[in-house]
Formats: sequence, structure tokens, C-alpha cells
Amino acid sequence: MKKAHEGIHGKLQKLGEGTALVATLKVHAKQKDLDKVIAIHSDILEGGLLDENVYIASTLMSVYIKCGVIAKAEEVFFSNLCLRDVISWNTIMSGYAQHGLGDEALKYYKQMQDEGYSPDVVTFICVLKACCSIGFLEIGEEIHAKVNMEGLLQKDVVLGTALVDMYAKSGVIRKAQEVFDSLPNRNVVTWNSLLTGYAQLGQAQKVIILLHKMLVENIVPDLVTFLVLLNACNHGGLVEEGQIFFSDMTLIYGLCPTYEHCSCMVDLLSGAGHFDQALELIEKVPSSDRLELWLSLLGACQKWANIELGEWTFRQILELGKWAFDQSIQLDEKCSAAYICMRNIYAAAGMHEEMLSLKLESSR
Repeated sequence: MKKAHEGIHGKLQKLGEGTALVATLKVHAKQKDLDKVIAIHSDILEGGLLDENVYIASTLMSVYIKCGVIAKAEEVFFSNLCLRDVISWNTIMSGYAQHGLGDEALKYYKQMQDEGYSPDVVTFICVLKACCSIGFLEIGEEIHAKVNMEGLLQKDVVLGTALVDMYAKSGVIRKAQEVFDSLPNRNVVTWNSLLTGYAQLGQAQKVIILLHKMLVENIVPDLVTFLVLLNACNHGGLVEEGQIFFSDMTLIYGLCPTYEHCSCMVDLLSGAGHFDQALELIEKVPSSDRLELWLSLLGACQKWANIELGEWTFRQILELGKWAFDQSIQLDEKCSAAYICMRNIYAAAGMHEEMLSLKLESSR
């Protein structure tokens, strides 16, 4: 009786230790403190906590994945883990998908089933993301058939969104629309997936029409929505519409534009020849982050044969290049692109002496 009591006490003690370690792991994951995570991993192995606790193993794998170290997650799954369940399989497949290793994720999806584990909704979501990342539709279509048969699309909005996303990003917009229309519930992520699909096909007007339908359903657009809208306007040359969306995201929805939003607007404005507005927007971005914006502006100067602004923009790029060199940041390729663009501007204007002098300067 005493030995049995000691055995239960030991298990409870291990459970307490495991719970505390999981909490600590999550803290270090947020901080991306890999050294401390590895130290805790060592403590877990020494305490034999992976022998019976798959939850700890899955948490440890998730932490390594968040820290960007898929190799360590593999080590836990393939070397340290004695028992596996569908959660641990999902965790490792999700890690592969997140790191762009869709082929690996699909390989282990097959192995998981070969070993007798039944996939769940999370498994399907992981696999759909993997199919999306490598443009492999066949398995995604098989999963679509399975979830239809089991009626899962009527119950899980995340699964439905993953399916819409896979079809949309694979360019099969008709299927993406069909799945979207069949969903009883749709959130902003679902809408964003469909909008992205149409934007990728250059259907800017369709994107705008869908936005109005989205608003009718009382779905509030987020930063991703506006980035999709601005990209669609950029590719469609819809300057006025892009300006309205860029203004609305702040004034109506209280969203602060990110660098990506500003970059898209600079590209749209400068490409349309609205240089003053593009410059005004660039000035609002921290100087150290302006290189891509200057390059975009320089490209527009080439398009519009704006030599004066092109020369001024080129000097800004060189100054930023000198600053980057002082900070030991490599910008060689970017600066080379600027030289090529400026030479093209001079060549188009028949300014051959300036073009040749620039070539000599760039070769020093």
C-alpha cells in the first residue's frame, strides 16, 4: 500500500513539475530565448517527463517552432518522444508547413495514417496549409471531399477558411468561391483569403465589390484586408480608390498603416506620377526603412522620365547606402539596382556623359 502511495505521489510530483515547465517554456517562447528553452529541454529529459506526457512534448515542439528551430522540434518528435498522439503529429506537421516545408508535412501526413493515427480537423488545416505552400492541389482536394462527407465545413470556420485559402492561392478561384459561398459562418480571415485570390488574378474591381459585400455582412476589415485592397488598386492602377482606402483605414477603422501599406501606396502614387504625395508619404517612414521606397520612386522616375527627381532620389539611396555600410548592413544589390536604374534614366534622356560617369563611379 505504501509503495502504491509513493507511486501515485511520484506521478503527481512529475505532473506538477511538468505543468511548471510548460508554463516556463511558454514564457521563453514569447521571448524567443532559445538557450533557456534548450536548458529546460535537458531538464525534461533528465526527469523522464517525456516518457508519459505527450502534452509536454507537443509544447516543447511548438516552442522550438516559434523560435524558428525546426531541427530541434524534429529531435523531440523523432528521438525523444516515446509516445505519440494526433496532437504531436499535428504539431510537427504544422512546423513543417510554417517553415515552407510542405513536402515534408505531406510526407508525415501519410506516415501518420500508415501508423494508425486518425487525422482530426487540426490535421486537415495543417495539410491544407502545406498544400497551399507548395501548390499541390491533389491532397487538398481529397481533404475537401473528406470534410464534405463528414459535414465538417458546416461546423468549423477555420477549416473552411483554410480550404478557401488553398484554392484561392492556387489560382482556382471558382472552387474558392464555391467553398466560400457554402460556409454558414465567415470571419474576416475567410474574406481576406477570397479577396487575396481575386487580387492575385488582377481582378481589382471584383475585390472592391466583395469588400462592399463584406461590409454588408458587418465584417470589420483589418490590416490584411487593406493590404489586399491597396495591392489590388496598385496592380489595377486605381489611384483614387487606393487613396480612399488608405485614408479610411485610419480615419474610419483606427488602423495604423504598416510599412507594407506605405510601400504599396508609394508604388501606386509614384507609378501614377503623383510624386509630391509619394514623397510626403516616404517622409513619414523612419529614414532607415526608406530604401525600398526610394527604389520604387526611382523606378517611377524612369517611367516618367523625371531626371531631376531621379537624381535627387538616387542621392538619397547613396546616402542610405553609406549609412548602412557604417552599420555593417549589406545593401550592395539594392544600390546596384539604383545605379542601373539611374543609368537607364540618363540613357533614355540622351545624357551619355552622365551615364558613363555613373558607370565609372559604380565600378570603383
